[in-house]
Amino acid sequence: LHIILEKIFDDGRMAIIPDPTDDNEFVSIILSQDLLNDSRPYPAINAPFSTIHKRRLQFQTAARPGKRYLYMHALLSLFRRRRYDVPGWEKDREQVFNDQIWATPGKWGRKSMVKALALEIGDSWEDIEAVEGLGEFPDAKSPEEEKRVATVVRYALRPRAGDVEDEEEEEED
Repeated sequence: LHIILEKIFDDGRMAIIPDPTDDNEFVSIILSQDLLNDSRPYPAINAPFSTIHKRRLQFQTAARPGKRYLYMHALLSLFRRRRYDVPGWEKDREQVFNDQIWATPGKWGRKSMVKALALEIGDSWEDIEAVEGLGEFPDAKSPEEEKRVATVVRYALRPRAGDVEDEEEEEED
């Protein structure tokens, strides 16, 4: 990804999901209403971000990202967007999950850990309870240990001072 696209992906302002029409391809979803409404062309794409919303990605090689990682990234992004009451967060789940579970089939994540992350980062667990791919595993950590790990993840996801300064400089330009 171009550095600008990577930043908005890491900040939870964009998600990458499987293309609903072709499970082997991916599309970008711009979650940030500010980016969707901004008509300025961005150097990374030489167009406004709205032009890449729901658009199929083109890869330079046959390598593709793992669906379980994109799924987990999307969940964490949605948890953060809800926690900080980002405009449009109410529509995020519908846009990103589109009433389908697209993570890698099989049990790949511990349900109790994702629940701890959701609650720690600031989401509810109600709508996430039915997420497929999450299971109960015999090597589960104690609830206290999972909460500690979730707290570490939450602090790791917080914006850093340098990121805030970068955004302020971009706004001034």
